[in-house]
Amino acid sequence: MTGVTPNRASSAGDTVGVFAPPPLIYLAALGVGFGLDAVIGSGSLPSPVAIPAGSAPLIAGAGLLGSFARAFLGAETPIDPDTPSTAIVTNGSFRLTRNPA
Repeated sequence: MTGVTPNRASSAGDTVGVFAPPPLIYLAALGVGFGLDAVIGSGSLPSPVAIPAGSAPLIAGAGLLGSFARAFLGAETPIDPDTPSTAIVTNGSFRLTRNPA
């Protein structure tokens, strides 16, 4: 298992300690955006521009999500932030975003 460091200090208190699961945080931000759009309104791009401009980040995000999930599953560590980690993933996309010093 290259790119994986065992987490020897794993315990019941060894969690991220977030106040809400990350997907709910992003959904809340999306809800705020929809609320602001309803109150303030916005200009619209023409459909031939808007569809590709909106689809590209969605496709890229789905690809990144798959990459992150594969890295966690390959390291046999839980994805759920409320579950203690069993390893620190430092391969794949995490080789650029982690600093396991």
